Amino acid sequence: MRKRLIGLLILAITAFANASIVYDYVLTDEFYDWTPAGTTTTLIDGGWGEDLSIEDHTYTKIQSTGNHSISDFFASEDALVDIYGGSIDYLRVLSYSYINIYGGSINTMEIYTDSQRSSHYVNMFVTDYNFDSVESILSGHWGDGTEFMINIKDATSMVSTMRWIEFNIVPEPMTLALFGIGGLALRRKSL
Repeated sequence: MRKRLIGLLILAITAFANASIVYDYVLTDEFYDWTPAGTTTTLIDGGWGEDLSIEDHTYTKIQSTGNHSISDFFASEDALVDIYGGSIDYLRVLSYSYINIYGGSINTMEIYTDSQRSSHYVNMFVTDYNFDSVESILSGHWGDGTEFMINIKDATSMVSTMRWIEFNIVPEPMTLALFGIGGLALRRKSL
């Protein structure tokens, strides 16, 4: 229950914070070898392409990639990325970056890290999940109910990629509606 509440709190804070961001760059078309500099903010809403590198305290929000995908996506050096939609062929998470995944399609995910790290690199907001350790397939449903299936690749001679993923269980919309109706019924009964 505590994890669910923390997950909902993070989701609410992120939604509120994202509403007030003015982006330095908005990518709505094809790009190649994109690496924003410094502490910039980028919104990808319909943009797609190859070799996206997010690093050096930058913030990127991926809303959509249209009918295309981002082929290679690297996040490193204290980058923060929120993925709400779109398609990513290969997501590589390196050196102290943080990724929040709320939806979208990711074919393969790999996390490079050292064994000294004590927190998670990737937060996934899901209603349910399952990891097949034989096939290295992570599957489940995003918070909006859409299905996902991600090939998990372990970096050579590093710690398991699954160790660095935190799953935040988001109640299904129908569950929230039932809680609301139950609360109203209890309030009405007490009056």
